[in-house]
Amino acid sequence: MKISKWKIFTTALKFSAITFGGGFVMIGMMERKFVEELELLKQEEMMDIAAIAQSAPGAVAVNAWILLGFRLHGFAGSLVATLGAIMPPLFIIGLISMVYRQFIESQMVAMIMKGMQIAVAAIISDLVINLFTSLAKDALPWDFLLVFFALLLILYYNFPIYILLISFAALGIWRKK
Repeated sequence: MKISKWKIFTTALKFSAITFGGGFVMIGMMERKFVEELELLKQEEMMDIAAIAQSAPGAVAVNAWILLGFRLHGFAGSLVATLGAIMPPLFIIGLISMVYRQFIESQMVAMIMKGMQIAVAAIISDLVINLFTSLAKDALPWDFLLVFFALLLILYYNFPIYILLISFAALGIWRKK
């Protein structure tokens, strides 16, 4: 199945307009759409997109759309995906900036944000489970020990994530040899 550049643009636009909670929520929605529903990407490809989007400079969601657009339609796909991904936040933040004081003091906004945090936690948990399941397919027994070790470094020692990513990338290259 092939997808048009227009469909990539409108999907990015729609997802960007309704997604709150950051890049990993967006990646979870992208996975459902492009891996599970449309079957345009494999699970491993989406996990690669997630890993690169996280480790590259910039917003994770925009990085993910750039990579997904490129994977599906080359440079033109990257452009339309990026436009779709950035238009809603620019518009929404532009509006909020005009009424910033009233926005941050609104009790209704606070309640809405609190409610959305629950959905965000569920979506990110789903992404983590899918990533772990994908890893488990061809993992060596010590890979799970490495996941645990990396988690300890992040949670308890505030280890820099970029160093962790570079270290594990090097480990992945070494492991393939």
